[in-house]
Amino acid sequence: MFNINYLWPQKKIKKLKEPIFYKFIYLLGFIFFFTSSSAQDSIVCNEKIRRGVDGMKNLKYAYAIENLTSAKAIAEKEKLPNQLFLSSNNLGLTHYKMMDYGNALIHLLDAYETAIINKSPVNEMTVLNNIAIVYIKDGKKDKAEEYFIKSFETAKRNNITTRIGLYATNLAQLKLDAKEYAEAQEYITIAIPELKNEPQVLLNARTIENYLKLEKGKISEVITSSILLLKEASTKDYHEEKSELHYLLSKAFYIGKLWNKSMIYIENGIKGTDNKETKIRFYELKSQVALSLNQPDKAIASKDSIIVLTKIINESNNKELLENTSLRFELSKSQNELNFSKTNTANHKRMYLLFIVILLLSLLSLFGFYFKRNQLLNQKKIISDNLLKIKNLQLDQEKKNSQLLKSELEQKELLALLESEKQKENEILLKKEIEDKNKLLSDKILFQSTRNELIEEVIEKITTDTKIEVTDNLLKTVRDLKSHLKEDSKWDDFMSHFENVNNDFIVALKNKHDWLNANDIRFLSFIYLNLNTKEIASLLNISPVSCRKRKERLIKKLQLDQNVTLFSYLSQIK
Repeated sequence: MFNINYLWPQKKIKKLKEPIFYKFIYLLGFIFFFTSSSAQDSIVCNEKIRRGVDGMKNLKYAYAIENLTSAKAIAEKEKLPNQLFLSSNNLGLTHYKMMDYGNALIHLLDAYETAIINKSPVNEMTVLNNIAIVYIKDGKKDKAEEYFIKSFETAKRNNITTRIGLYATNLAQLKLDAKEYAEAQEYITIAIPELKNEPQVLLNARTIENYLKLEKGKISEVITSSILLLKEASTKDYHEEKSELHYLLSKAFYIGKLWNKSMIYIENGIKGTDNKETKIRFYELKSQVALSLNQPDKAIASKDSIIVLTKIINESNNKELLENTSLRFELSKSQNELNFSKTNTANHKRMYLLFIVILLLSLLSLFGFYFKRNQLLNQKKIISDNLLKIKNLQLDQEKKNSQLLKSELEQKELLALLESEKQKENEILLKKEIEDKNKLLSDKILFQSTRNELIEEVIEKITTDTKIEVTDNLLKTVRDLKSHLKEDSKWDDFMSHFENVNNDFIVALKNKHDWLNANDIRFLSFIYLNLNTKEIASLLNISPVSCRKRKERLIKKLQLDQNVTLFSYLSQIK
């Protein structure tokens, strides 16, 4: 029977020598405990590991793996090395109990790597021992021996006596199963003196020692010792050890040809265990004892029981394997959901981490101040009177300097405020001036537009009204009127005046769209003044349809979105 290392988080308390410092550390720990994300994550992680181990021991593997996987994710994210080791180690043991030896080794090797990185010999030998037990179940006894020896050597190197005894016991059991009795005896001789504080493992080691004595023919000594060990196991309720001692006594009485006594211990052993594999061992021995007692019916019944139990074990293993396969599929699905959940909470963690950093800096500053004050307390008492006078003088001077600096700062702020207000007023005046000039310009343009419309109406009436007699003077008057519609110099005056008022707009427009010609700029200037299509058409002496097409062409060339008007676009150009 091999010894597995189940591990879960343990609390450690360390006393400090200085009472004041001790209280401060407690205060610091208290504050940090309730404010630090790492502390909270560590508590959550430890609780999940405990739940996982309880679930594993109670055969609730889905519950165990869910909690241990969650704990491992927290430990990896928050860099909690001890919790990372514990979660990986117990995940490996859970998969081991599920007969999923491949995944068991993956998690145990992760735990081993964590132990090596963090230079933890206790964790290192713990996981080496568990890896060896997985290899035994997987039928790789050479590998198992290699890892048992590694854990044993690590325990010896670090002089951890109880672990030396435990791992030597496992090596002795391995050698006993391999019938290498001399080497088994060497290991059990090493183990027993080291197990004074481990009564259950010591009892297991004594049992192995009795098996070795039985191989040497020391039947009476084995029986006497095993009866005492059986009483101890019964008192302390060591179930597996009780079954093993019943079997050992049955075998010893059988070899000593005390077959009736052997049969009594066999029957008690069968009644006292629920482990089907252990029952098969008892029934195999029972069939031999029954033949020795000339009870062939009992021998046949024992063989039948072996067949029934073997069938039940195979069916149970197949059913458990199917359940475990389904469980691994569900766990894989749960892991994907967990990864998605972790991604969603990343932003919250970052903010919380920032809060922790600020809090830590504050606490470190407080700690530094407190520690420094305690160191300098005696010195300050000696020189406090002299320093007080100097500090008072310095304080007066600093107050004067502070007041002077404050006065200068207030003056500068006042000047800056006045300058800012003046600048704002200038900007408002400039803006108003531009708006006034643009309005005046717009009014002139509208006047020009209205005048042109009137001239066109007069010309049209003269030329189309048959009642009016056409004379040379009348034709001359018409030509004069038409000449007023084509005075380009006035347009030049308009553009010159527009550019003076809106120079920034014209420059920005040309820089942004250097392909625009003079006519385009003139047209866009009218749009900028918020004139409608009819007014612009009148000013340019073109039809409203042509004006609208020209506007659409410019919108297309400017590549404007459908929901952006040409006027709003031009108003935003700076």
